Amino acid sequence: MLDALSDYPNYTNIKVDFYDRERIAGWVRSHPALVLWVREKIGRPIQGWRTYENWANCPLGIEEEYILDEHVRLFCEPKSYSEGLSACDGINEIRSILQRPASSVRLVGLSGVGKTRLLKHYLMNE
Repeated sequence: MLDALSDYPNYTNIKVDFYDRERIAGWVRSHPALVLWVREKIGRPIQGWRTYENWANCPLGIEEEYILDEHVRLFCEPKSYSEGLSACDGINEIRSILQRPASSVRLVGLSGVGKTRLLKHYLMNE
């Protein structure tokens, strides 16, 4: 390895080491959060498990149209809107809350209903 680096200045000051598959596997086992990712990358995923992915991936990026449905309702607590807010009114309510210093909003909903896309497409593009 040092011979391969011999053309670089101060190559003798470079520490080189060799990681074979056993050493890499040992390192991965000591970092459990990476096991699923590594297994997926090497083509041996654990069935039934998926690593974190970009669920809101849109081919056109932030410019992709976000379709509003008149039936979508956002419910804000502690304010009480028995019928909920329309998507547009809910977005405006969230924006007004987030404009205040030290404020936060918690989005809760079933998987796949568009929480992340709502944030990406409306709240980030004021």
